[in-house]
Amino acid sequence: FAAGNKLKGLGSLAVRAPALELLDVAGNQLSGTNLVPQLVAQLSSLEELTWVRLDGNPGWNSEQRSALMAGLPELEGVDDEARPVEADVWQAEEDAELHELLA
Repeated sequence: FAAGNKLKGLGSLAVRAPALELLDVAGNQLSGTNLVPQLVAQLSSLEELTWVRLDGNPGWNSEQRSALMAGLPELEGVDDEARPVEADVWQAEEDAELHELLA
């Protein structure tokens, strides 16, 4: 865990911790317009990584969270948001279709 340490970047994390499963860098100073592409580039080689916490960093928002999950499809979740499992996706699609029929 590296939460709350005023980190501005991840450096060579993938080299130093290649078997990392959970990365908690919440409450640091990670920011910038290219943050998500940088994170995807830095974290994509971490094959065991399943969860990332970034909440509390300047400007971090739900759009960036969604973009990170799209860029790293092996993640199970980011912050407190789990990736929907296929059954949930199917159920959401069925609910939408039912709603359309009833409208």
